[in-house]
Amino acid sequence: MKRTLIVLLLLFIEYNITYSQSAWYQVPAVNLNGLQSVYFPVTDTGYAVGNTGVMIRTTNKGANWSLLPDIGSFDLQSVYFVNSTTGFIAQQKPNDNKIFKSTNAGINWTEQVSSVTLISSIFFVNENTGYASGDVGKILKTTNGGSNWNPLTTGTTNWLYNIYFVNAMTGFATGYGGKVIRTTNSGSSWDSVVSGTNSTLRDIYFTNNNTGYIAGGSGTIIKTINSGITWTTQLMGASVGFEGIFFTSIDTGFAVGGLSGGKLYKTENGGANWNIQTIPAVNDLQSIYFANSLIGIAVGNNGAILRTTTGGIVTYISNSNNSVPISYNLYQNYPNPFNPSTNISFDVPHLSNVKLIVYDYLGREITVLVNKEISPGNYQLR
Repeated sequence: MKRTLIVLLLLFIEYNITYSQSAWYQVPAVNLNGLQSVYFPVTDTGYAVGNTGVMIRTTNKGANWSLLPDIGSFDLQSVYFVNSTTGFIAQQKPNDNKIFKSTNAGINWTEQVSSVTLISSIFFVNENTGYASGDVGKILKTTNGGSNWNPLTTGTTNWLYNIYFVNAMTGFATGYGGKVIRTTNSGSSWDSVVSGTNSTLRDIYFTNNNTGYIAGGSGTIIKTINSGITWTTQLMGASVGFEGIFFTSIDTGFAVGGLSGGKLYKTENGGANWNIQTIPAVNDLQSIYFANSLIGIAVGNNGAILRTTTGGIVTYISNSNNSVPISYNLYQNYPNPFNPSTNISFDVPHLSNVKLIVYDYLGREITVLVNKEISPGNYQLR
């Protein structure tokens, strides 16, 4: 069983009071164009792409983002990096859709392929072998790091919005009208799978070789536990069209989308129940990715960026009594080491801005548990 030893730092700055603590907060928008896809190749560095060619990058776990040089004004639909420097993006341009490649962390991009196929999704199983899916049932494959892309026979003309490989052999593509196709031979042939829904299916995520999830329109989430041979409905009919899904463990997952506003759902029991999370008011969300089990980013329309540093867990702070302490104090958390939770007590003698940061034993910041203004009192965080 994994156990974590934590080091805590408590900072106090006196300031005016305001109470607001949520699992997700909004990061200032870098650009107001819609963001369609987000990806983190490493914990610190992530990328997001979107409409009118916008590309942004973070190098501090999503706390801040900056614009990258653009490659034109046409929409970018998907971003995927195979390592910290080498990545691919899909550009949708009328009758001239393209895949671009960068080998210097997104600073420069070179064209890899031009196609009449509208490309919606890119996925790589290693640095050389990758796939791209799009309209009229098209899937392209490269085995040389994107230098050449060849069409595969899929047996469908449905738009394939997403492609995902569990391993080098087994992959899935999903799309319009509840379409799910599956390959077990690296894309040489594809078989249609019964999904149990007619809703458009947008995104795929597998937690292991057998267990996977697909999210789509009309509040649809379906699950497999036998490597995609059969699928069962977990959620359907919620007032949201899901666009993205991501799991941080076999039990904990998140799904994002929207319907006249961004929506974010979370499960903590392998999808048996999905509960809507409280998030800032933003436009529809399009994609979600976690840099690690705690730090997650969701992006969407009008440049929306949401971030969590607690794995989507709401931090609860209670004032344990009515007395006013005479000094600032931070007490040893218990239990420590801990798994999966701990309790932290601290004293605040004056109206103050309190910031509580968790570090690992090497001094690396893990998460910010509290960053808010608090009135005087004795507090316990759990």
